[in-house]
Order: sequence, then C-alpha cells, then structure tokens
Amino acid sequence: MKFVIVPVKDLTKAKDRMSGFLTGAERKELVLAMLRDMLGALKRSELPERCLVVTIDERVCELSKELGFDLIIEKDQRGESASVDEASLICAEMGATSVLRIPGDIPLITPLDIDFILDRPLPQPSVIIVPSRDRFGTNAILQTPPNVIRSQFGRDSLRKHIEDAKRFEIPYSVIENPRIGLDVDEPEDLRALVTYYNMNDARSSNTLVALRKLGIADRVEKLKLTG
Repeated sequence: MKFVIVPVKDLTKAKDRMSGFLTGAERKELVLAMLRDMLGALKRSELPERCLVVTIDERVCELSKELGFDLIIEKDQRGESASVDEASLICAEMGATSVLRIPGDIPLITPLDIDFILDRPLPQPSVIIVPSRDRFGTNAILQTPPNVIRSQFGRDSLRKHIEDAKRFEIPYSVIENPRIGLDVDEPEDLRALVTYYNMNDARSSNTLVALRKLGIADRVEKLKLTG
C-alpha cells in the first residue's frame, strides 16, 4: 500500500528565515494557503491509498480535517526528520509498503506530479528523491519499504540521502520536477513563485490570493528592483 505523509510544523515557528521580510501573522497565513493548495492537489491524485498530515498545530489539524485528511497528531516536535521517521513507522504498522513524504510548502505541485512518482516501478527496497531547485534539499522522497533509510532533512539533505542509499546498497533514483522543487523558505523563493504565477494561469491558487491580499506580491516586485 502506498501512503503519503505531509509533515507540518507548529505555525508559530513557520518560515523563520523570512522573519525579516514577513510578519508572524503573514507567515502563518501564507503557510496555510500553500498547504491548502498542496493538499488540494494531493486530494485529486489517484494513486495514494492513504494520506496523512503529521502535525502538532491546531489550525493545521482543522484545515486537514476540513479537507478530509487523516491526521497523525504529535505531542512534541523534535524536527522534521524525527517527525517523518516516526510517522513512517506508524504507516508501516498500518500496512504501508511505501511512504512518500511531501512538504506543505510546495504550492505548485499537481496531482499528476504525485501520481508520476507513485507510478514508477518500485523494487524492494528502493528510494526515489525529488530535489529542491538548488539541489541541496530533498523536497519529496518515496521510500520502499518505509524507513529504508533515515530522514536527514535540511541543508544538504539530497547528498545525505543519496549517500545513505549507496551505503546500504539500496537502488535509488533522482527525479527533477520544477514544481515540486520550488519550496518557499526565502524571499527569493517568493520572487520565483510570483514569477511563475505571472506566467501561468493561477486563478485557482489559494497561495496567489494570499500573496496579493497580504501585499507580498507587490513587495516581491520591489525586490526585483533592489535585489
């Protein structure tokens, strides 16, 4: 069985690296908008047999329930890697043979992107990785079976995950996907996101609505002149 997990941290700690560009309230609203877009794509995907949001945050729990997602509610958070590994173990106990971890801050992802990863041949064991656009991070990772390698999210996680797969002689592949690759951690990521929206039809994007409502899109445009 193919499960998908979406880890989401406490919103009071969301996007700290943009604290000089966005207020705490703006960061929370933006994170929820991106999560709504990402979960919307996940809900329309066809191949996941079960999808769970992993979080400690009450507002994230409310949004997940509103959209019809199951929850793994954490009592504490010791970092994303620990959250993913513990949730993957729970999924394995529930019958998962593969677990795909995707983050909540990739609002451009589509149902076809998700199904493309899950539809690839999955030898036992195996790891499939989608890197961040700078090729330092890991924006999606499919492990068969769950927890076949340890999670090491953060700076340089792509290299670390590949090295672990090699160390344990686990077949792996790296898939490039620009929509999954664009996660939002820095003001420069917001500029790339707004540029994408300006070039594509994004009328149904909750993230774009939030960017405009909060005036972030205008601020990003000014970054083009000064950044």
